Amino acid sequence: MNEVIQTMLKTLPEQPGVYLMYDKTDTVIYVGKAKLLKNRVRQYFQSSKNHSPKVLAMVEHIHRFEYIVTDSETEALMLECNLIKKYMPKYNILLKDDKHYPFLKIETGKEYPKILMTRKRERDNAKYYGPYLNAAVARETLDLLRKTFGLYSCNREFPRDCGKIRPCLYYHMKQCQGVCTGNISTEEYAESLYQAERFLEGKTGDLKTEFTNAMMQASEKMEYEKAAHYRDILKNIEQITDKQKMLVNVKKEQDFISFAQDGDDACVQVFFVRDGKVLGREHFAMNGAGRECGAELLSGFVKQFYHNSEMIPKEILLQEEIEDCEEIALWLSKSRGSKVSVTVPKRGEGKAMMEMVRTNALQSLENIRSAANKTKALLLELKEELQLPILPRRVESYDISNTAGADSVGGMVVFLDGVPVKRAYRKFKIKSVEGPDDYASMCEVLFRRITHGIEEQKLMETGELEANQAKFYPLPDLILLDGGKGHVNAVKMMMQEKGWTIPVLGMVKDDRHKTRGITNGEQEFSFSVTSPMFRFFARIQEEVHRHAITYHKQVHKKNQLMSSLEEISGIGPAKRKALLQYFGSATAIKRAKPEELCRVSGITQELAQRIYEKYH
Repeated sequence: MNEVIQTMLKTLPEQPGVYLMYDKTDTVIYVGKAKLLKNRVRQYFQSSKNHSPKVLAMVEHIHRFEYIVTDSETEALMLECNLIKKYMPKYNILLKDDKHYPFLKIETGKEYPKILMTRKRERDNAKYYGPYLNAAVARETLDLLRKTFGLYSCNREFPRDCGKIRPCLYYHMKQCQGVCTGNISTEEYAESLYQAERFLEGKTGDLKTEFTNAMMQASEKMEYEKAAHYRDILKNIEQITDKQKMLVNVKKEQDFISFAQDGDDACVQVFFVRDGKVLGREHFAMNGAGRECGAELLSGFVKQFYHNSEMIPKEILLQEEIEDCEEIALWLSKSRGSKVSVTVPKRGEGKAMMEMVRTNALQSLENIRSAANKTKALLLELKEELQLPILPRRVESYDISNTAGADSVGGMVVFLDGVPVKRAYRKFKIKSVEGPDDYASMCEVLFRRITHGIEEQKLMETGELEANQAKFYPLPDLILLDGGKGHVNAVKMMMQEKGWTIPVLGMVKDDRHKTRGITNGEQEFSFSVTSPMFRFFARIQEEVHRHAITYHKQVHKKNQLMSSLEEISGIGPAKRKALLQYFGSATAIKRAKPEELCRVSGITQELAQRIYEKYH
């Protein structure tokens, strides 16, 4: 224990608060809370007999610590959650899967509101329904609601665009009322939207009764086409509600949380019960669990899972008692705006349900370990076969996409332990290369990417940048190029000049543009098409190609529209820039009316009319 720590231990207050442990590089390695800072922090530096192996390892790396005094234990808990989320410390138990569940959103304040799916709940007076625990179910529900009640799904603005375009296929298939035709009043559309709202509010019984009666009446009047329409609506309602399973006689809003642990591996399972229905279940791998007790594991999970959550239930039922149960209940009650209980079921249906959740946690852990073992074996084989210096846990792949050299872009995808990490994907516009030069374009992309990564690493070392703010850190263990020998040698030459030593390989394609093998620039490695190695490379190649070409299409489409603006007499680069700044996108310019275009500085009424006629 160094002198800095000894001095600070003497000044610890007898108050609740949060403490942060730092290593020699001034990186936060642990965040904890305490009822009494003086007692809790001192425990780490006293007798090590009762310390777990993980705590012993952590204490060896502590160079200094800081603390923040709070007014209450609940405030300390909230601050602890925020700091763990911010720093992601090495020795804290961390929730690996930080999921944002989707909502269905109905816009307000518009004549023809739209219903859409979003993962962000904003304070915009819109109506939100959810969250949905399965994105596929949310998308299917949205699709069926649109088809059932004739709600539009296009990106047009109504009533502005009414009558300006031809109806799409959905209108002709009678799956959309056709607001675009201008023949649907706001009252008619509002009635359809009201029916969708009632469904989302759970009033399916009333809707079924109404549509059944309407179907029977239409049938009696021999209006068989209308009766068939009501029949299809009933089938769609059944299709959505059948995805929800009943849970005995429990009619409450509850989350059941259990866990399974084996050595250093841990998995938490959550069953979500609403109004007697199991809406879904999720499992979560926990990093840094070590051999911690179940109570600490559950406590760490609950705090991170419900931090800023939109789906806090009235009851949270745990497999085991946790130490800070009372503080967590108070904190969640404040977040929810009504009382939340955190308990352990002792008997009856609650206990039986918890046993089922526990069984699922054990199975999920087994599945996670099996998948991890397969991935580890694959990465080990990759390291040996391709003679790599380290295990390639972080693999980055790059591709260039352009049209005869125009609108050239680069795409970067990231695979961590064999799994794509989409939040780490990046896009690059080629800046220094003219014409269709894939080799030079690839070198530019890799130069910019690695330079950014090195700069961010230096900023993190000096404390000017936090890890969660970095966009290009860490650097990859292996670089895969969507290209052959020429691409690899060009990039290797550039990297050698800079002194960068990251392994670079190319994914070679055959005459049918399918993955054939891997090259290091000197020799080519081939694998059986049925081997895990081949499937791994083929998957990466398809993903990076999709990512790059999608971005290229976006850029190309935008540039085409912006270039077409300059074809209009009186529009030059300055006016084009002013239009883009005012409307925000090229698509918005294309849709704007003459009176809207006139609001832009330098756009006369005559010029606005020419722009409008260009696209209409």
